[in-house]
Amino acid sequence: MQTKQLGSSQLMDEILECLNNMQPSSIISVGQTEAVVIGQDMFNSDPVLQNFQTHLRREAKIANKGIKKGFYHRGVRFPNPQAQKEALEAVKAADIIGYNMLEPNARTITQRIFSLYSIQPNEIF
Repeated sequence: MQTKQLGSSQLMDEILECLNNMQPSSIISVGQTEAVVIGQDMFNSDPVLQNFQTHLRREAKIANKGIKKGFYHRGVRFPNPQAQKEALEAVKAADIIGYNMLEPNARTITQRIFSLYSIQPNEIF
């Protein structure tokens, strides 16, 4: 199965089609934090993710401060196997997944996590 990349107008068309036909659709965004949550136990063992140890440490440091709102709010603490399980289930169940394809580090981390967990979305944005 080939993943289809949607532009913003195509994404809106998909949303409108689902609304008009009253069909459920799960559309999520996987940011760097979500990718790190899912792959938190892989950064030491995976040769690609080992290059991004600083990202894991930075996310854990920010998350473990417990900030309750704003840009640095994460809503999780590390390590967090329950958050990992729930995030992985949500991503695998999503119909359309958005992630940062422009920033090289975020893209590499997310795509590697998808590969390690056999996540192949039908559509991405």
